[in-house]
Amino acid sequence: MEAYERVARRLVAANHVKPRERRRILRRCMYYEPTDVNDYIWPRARLATGLSQRRSVDMCDVHLLGIADATGLLGNVLDWAGQAAHAYFVHLMAQTHPDVHALVQETRAVIGAKVMGRR
Repeated sequence: MEAYERVARRLVAANHVKPRERRRILRRCMYYEPTDVNDYIWPRARLATGLSQRRSVDMCDVHLLGIADATGLLGNVLDWAGQAAHAYFVHLMAQTHPDVHALVQETRAVIGAKVMGRR
């Protein structure tokens, strides 16, 4: 079983998402819909608003945003927050522990190797 499926099963079991099926022309696709839209959107809204308004942000959130950046998902998290939020994120990341920088760089390297390995 792939990681995606394991995470999906855990989210369904915890009642965070519900599976849905979408029909395409020749096949069916499974997707997962949040059971509570507010629970789904709140973390993104909190982070995007906090960063765009230069509020204090918990360093655990900054670390997770660093991983999101390394995986290419930061744009999805901060999609409507604007350039000011991204600039503040860069400022906060510069203040993190060197181990966090190393983790983010290692994550980038692993993902880059996986992407290049598929070619």
